[in-house]
Amino acid sequence: GAGGIGIQSSITGTALWYAAGGAAGNCGQSSASGVGGASGTNAGATNTGSGGGGGSNALGGAGADGIVILRYPTADITATGGTVTTDGSDTIHSFTSDGNFVISSGTGTVQHLIIGGGGSGGSSASNGAGMGGGGAGGVIQGTATMSSGTYPVVVGTGGAQTSHGTSNHSPPDQCTNAYYSTGKKGTSSTFNGLEAYGGGAGYGAGQMTQCGADTSDWNPNVWNIDDIRDGGSGGGGAFDSNGGTLEFREGGAGRTAFSTGANADLIGTSIDNVKFRIEKVGSPTGQAEV
Repeated sequence: GAGGIGIQSSITGTALWYAAGGAAGNCGQSSASGVGGASGTNAGATNTGSGGGGGSNALGGAGADGIVILRYPTADITATGGTVTTDGSDTIHSFTSDGNFVISSGTGTVQHLIIGGGGSGGSSASNGAGMGGGGAGGVIQGTATMSSGTYPVVVGTGGAQTSHGTSNHSPPDQCTNAYYSTGKKGTSSTFNGLEAYGGGAGYGAGQMTQCGADTSDWNPNVWNIDDIRDGGSGGGGAFDSNGGTLEFREGGAGRTAFSTGANADLIGTSIDNVKFRIEKVGSPTGQAEV
């Protein structure tokens, strides 16, 4: 079917859709928001962190790169970095590639939208096999009090389009055989100690029961770093009806958000609208995860 609709945000001053899933092969449609890749070679919409479409007798679509958007009251902070626009009394910085958010003066509340790169869809050499669409990049929304300093921004890249034909059983990169291929994961976007994970890869079919020696890495209900289906949103599953045998492969697991070190006092919302809070007590080291 069509990929998940994604999430709508007005942080730029205009209501836009982000982080939609890619459609499955043989589906013929994109997500309802229109930013997820439709079936076939269709990529997710540019810098939305959306997944690419799954292929059926076609290569899957590439995942879209992610984005980091920051917004604050113009009167409170003076800063540079990314593409700078204004909306009323607020300033917005949009990062579509890596850079630095540099606050030269002031202290204030900065709103953030952080989206990881989308996963690419699986590829197929057969009309009888519909590959899974790529998963959307993870989404982190929230606010933080920020003051003068340089804050690195990393924008996650979308999973590249993949091709079949060469056996490769080396997760977490890609898994292929002569007729089918999984997609590839997107990479994470990071800002101010927060990490929005890249989307999971669309899965292949056709006897691709696993891609690796350890079958424990392939539980679709549990996050596994070695499972290419898992990501900010899990990649789609697949089916194969060739040879009169109908086979299904399950999609991946999703993961919410990540915060590190001294910046671990935050409130945010996951892609499935679950509110979360990580509270810093004392002077912790290491990392906190939800």
